[in-house]
Amino acid sequence: MPSFTTVVEDSSPLINYSSGWTPGSPSDDGTVFYSQSSFMNTDKQGEQLTLKYQGTSVTVVGAKRGNHGIYHAQIDSTAYPSVSGQNNLNQDTFNYTLFTKQIEYGDHILTLINDENKYLDIDYIAFDTTIGEPEEPIIIKSYQDLHPTFTYSPPNSWVAADQASWFSGSSGHQSSDPAARAQFTFSGAAVALYGSVGPNGSTAFSVQVDNLSASVLSARRSQFRPQQLLFWAGNLTSGNHTLYIQPQTTLGAISIDYANVYTTHSLGGSFDNVDVVTQIKEGNLGISTSDSSNIPTSIIVALGITSAIAIISIFCLITLLRKYRHIIHFRRKPLTKVRPFLPHLRTQPGQSTTNDSPATSIYPTTHNSAFGQPYFLQYMDPQSSIGTPVHFDLARAGHPFSPPDLLPHQRASSYELDPSRNNHFPQDSKILGLSRSLTSLRDGVAVTSSVPPVPHRGNGAVPPPQYTPVSGRPYLEAS
Repeated sequence: MPSFTTVVEDSSPLINYSSGWTPGSPSDDGTVFYSQSSFMNTDKQGEQLTLKYQGTSVTVVGAKRGNHGIYHAQIDSTAYPSVSGQNNLNQDTFNYTLFTKQIEYGDHILTLINDENKYLDIDYIAFDTTIGEPEEPIIIKSYQDLHPTFTYSPPNSWVAADQASWFSGSSGHQSSDPAARAQFTFSGAAVALYGSVGPNGSTAFSVQVDNLSASVLSARRSQFRPQQLLFWAGNLTSGNHTLYIQPQTTLGAISIDYANVYTTHSLGGSFDNVDVVTQIKEGNLGISTSDSSNIPTSIIVALGITSAIAIISIFCLITLLRKYRHIIHFRRKPLTKVRPFLPHLRTQPGQSTTNDSPATSIYPTTHNSAFGQPYFLQYMDPQSSIGTPVHFDLARAGHPFSPPDLLPHQRASSYELDPSRNNHFPQDSKILGLSRSLTSLRDGVAVTSSVPPVPHRGNGAVPPPQYTPVSGRPYLEAS
């Protein structure tokens, strides 16, 4: 038959402790290793705890530590051998199975007893319950305190639960009026009621299913714990049932969070409109249906606004990244390097080499119209700056040109652009050599080339090297 597991935390009202049990200290370094960071412990011999449950197997989980002693367990009237909870390895072991036993299905009472004046602690207890027919899936339905199946009377005796933000669905009902009563109507084979316990919890409240005997429990604990199992009942017949919850004293309040109902198809269960429906087959989680209650409009609006902001932010980020990448690409684009032959310059006899006097070229101003395009050079006089790099700008780099054959009488004192071909520069554009401090020309490409000085040969010209146009490249190589 399919089964499901119910977990009872150490702070649940279903566990009854003798007077010698105390909550674990928050200052204990091992507290964080316990479920929900809480545990109960005792160091007195003979102290015990009891739990009434309905099912087959039961497991007690705690810790095995260096200061723990011997204990034993008992189910109904059957006592089991004593075991030691001491860890001799100088290393504490948490989430340790102190006791487990598989027995026949039915109503049972578990008892755990400390056998010596050493520590014994408990983290939680789990038991398994079977319902329905073999191979049949189990349906678990969860009902929030605001579901119509819950009714509260009189209405003014019930208020919103304290610290409701810790409750399932962030809502809960509580009351400390003994005249108040809450009812929960359901159909299933088992039911579990959840709520909170703590310093302000009721010292006595009763829970009853139909006309069965009522259970009187206490929700008073030293620390606040939400979503604790307040009551559990099983082996119920098919059909509708009513759960009654009522405070028995004004000392503290009983707080209701939600209820789980366990059923199967053979017991009349179905996937109807409830808060949460879960299907379990053979103890394994199966199909789930989401909360069928209406989602608040404020949550829908908030989700819509958040989604819109996220989409806009992503779009802006992508736009900025594309723009930034374009800027980086532009800044990192290397300068075009051009290494054409640079005519060597010298001064004419009797001419000074100061910055106030222009240098002259030994090559003519004419150029091959078949290859050339108007170009513009800026240079320094090598005679006055021997061995220094010569800088120049080539305004129309990218169109190969070939210098013409030169004759000695074709020397010129200046190197002017052909006015008839000057479509890109003013007609007064000239080769300038007035300053050692060079600047890039408009639309020019800055390049650097080291050219050794040419020795003076009187009135004779130094013939240039031969040029060969290079296909697909924006400059010429000397051959």
